[in-house]
Amino acid sequence: MKDPLWKDILKRTLQKAEDKPESRFFQLATVDVEGKPQCRTLVFRGFSKDHNIQFITDTRSHKWQDLENNSEVMICWYFAETREQYRMAGKAHLNQVTLKQTEVIWHNLSNAGKKQFLWGRPMQPRPAESTLDIDTSLIPDLPPNHFRVVNIEIDEVDFLSLRGEPQTRILYSQSATGVWTSENIIP
Repeated sequence: MKDPLWKDILKRTLQKAEDKPESRFFQLATVDVEGKPQCRTLVFRGFSKDHNIQFITDTRSHKWQDLENNSEVMICWYFAETREQYRMAGKAHLNQVTLKQTEVIWHNLSNAGKKQFLWGRPMQPRPAESTLDIDTSLIPDLPPNHFRVVNIEIDEVDFLSLRGEPQTRILYSQSATGVWTSENIIP
């Protein structure tokens, strides 16, 4: 499968910013069950073979509930080093990743990342005496049942480069037949 038009530009941006830890983080906007917008910062976990953007989550979280209720999302990703912004509209696929792929991503997580899935149910009161320190020997080899990899299938990308006079803005859109087009637009 050929890369979508926007992916090469994003990959170049990621390469330019690879020494900046903040370049791994993007914002994900969802809508909760009451219709209120929600936004959170997530860690980019790579691309799936189908060019989807991947992140990890806990099925006990509000984020998972939001995505189960409404799979339409928006990603906003800003790279300060290159002064580029990507706004990507898409659809979350919650159970598209195989168990084997999930195990690989779990295996590649740091121990600190794995421990977050062992603290308990997100958004519950934290006992006063709890340090949330998990002994490394208690980290399981296989991911817990509430650990998931989510794929975001992108169908539109609004790319803005704030460098240059004038600035550059390109809108990438995918047709119903899967064909990508690009259009230079006024910033």
